[in-house]
Amino acid sequence: ALDMLRLGRARALLVGGVEELCIQTFLGFYKLGLLATSKDDAMPAFAPCSGEGTGTLLGEGAAFLVLELQQDALKRKAPVIASLAGYGSYFDPKAVFRYDSEGRGAREAVTAALDDADIRADQLVGISRSANGINGSEQGERAAIDTLFAGSESPISSLSGKELFGETFSADGALRLAMALGRAEVMSARRNGSDSPKVLVAGSGPVGSSSAVVAILAQAQSAGVVQCNAGEPARAP
Repeated sequence: ALDMLRLGRARALLVGGVEELCIQTFLGFYKLGLLATSKDDAMPAFAPCSGEGTGTLLGEGAAFLVLELQQDALKRKAPVIASLAGYGSYFDPKAVFRYDSEGRGAREAVTAALDDADIRADQLVGISRSANGINGSEQGERAAIDTLFAGSESPISSLSGKELFGETFSADGALRLAMALGRAEVMSARRNGSDSPKVLVAGSGPVGSSSAVVAILAQAQSAGVVQCNAGEPARAP
């Protein structure tokens, strides 16, 4: 979508995704042993980003955003929630059916996104992670983040969002994009109080970190987008 706008092939685009619960997907994850489990009739141990999860939980949802040229938005006096500064992607077909503990795919995609946006890793104020409670997948993502932000003077904020809506596959990127917009100012204040927060939205493949697509949001504002807090349902302001 960003390429289409840059190349002049479109002036405005509606981007997003929809996911509904699917019995085939559920059975596939169940057979692979990737669903969160529980003991003694307790709630399933679904804990993205913690490293202590026992698997993932499937969810459903939808999210859409409007992308348009900046001059068009300003001309019609539309409130600009954020700028899409850059993106990057990476795919390794040799590693698609196994976890990459070093997170090469995520690391390469983030590096490409940073180059495309012409910013440094230490300028980011937050990361919207793809963490879904599957430890094998999260290990690679954590390794990529540790490598990219090694030596950073202040800790970078991170969130997943999947503790609220589960693994939503087709809708995941758009849902986390909206969530990152809603949290950008908070993460900026925690890190360095930047007036122009930049948030990295990272996404890895469904099996592991052999593939990834990431986007960087700049000058993000929280007004008019979905806001979420851990442990609370999503709500619109």
